[in-house]
Amino acid sequence: MDESCDEMNPILEKVTPSSNHSFSLKEDILPHIEIGWHFHPEYELTLIAESFGKRVIGDHIANFEAGDVLLIGPNLPHFMQNDAAFYEGKQDLNCRAIVAHFEEDFLGNSFFQRPELHNIWQLMQASHQGVHVYGESANVVAERMEELLVIQGFDRLMVLLQTLSFIANTHERETLA
Repeated sequence: MDESCDEMNPILEKVTPSSNHSFSLKEDILPHIEIGWHFHPEYELTLIAESFGKRVIGDHIANFEAGDVLLIGPNLPHFMQNDAAFYEGKQDLNCRAIVAHFEEDFLGNSFFQRPELHNIWQLMQASHQGVHVYGESANVVAERMEELLVIQGFDRLMVLLQTLSFIANTHERETLA
């Protein structure tokens, strides 16, 4: 891993949802991870569908692998770097990730502070330190994130909210930084 990320200031990443959606959703398929030490004001929910390497989230450093699910809160610097084999041009290695970005108020001011959403609000607060979902819960979230890629409209929004609720209520998660 490039040790220089500790000495550099993180860069601000600009995330822009399309005019047809209230949150950003993308599928990245790349030979290796290309974004460095960065932060953004949006929450980030990421499924690493294919890839492995090292991750740095705030002051947390660990390995990542296919199937990992991360919820990273606003302005929390983070960085991922693949293992060296990804940068050697091997055809059998690639990265695939599904990433959702959303602002705290993307459904209106104080939406997540409603009593029915208390668990999600607590999860969002925990995400300011980064949250890793593991085990069978990560598999459930992975299925829902794959579903997000193919649905639209109200259903897309509902699946995102159901996914956040699921993460908020699982015991198979840990705070990172």
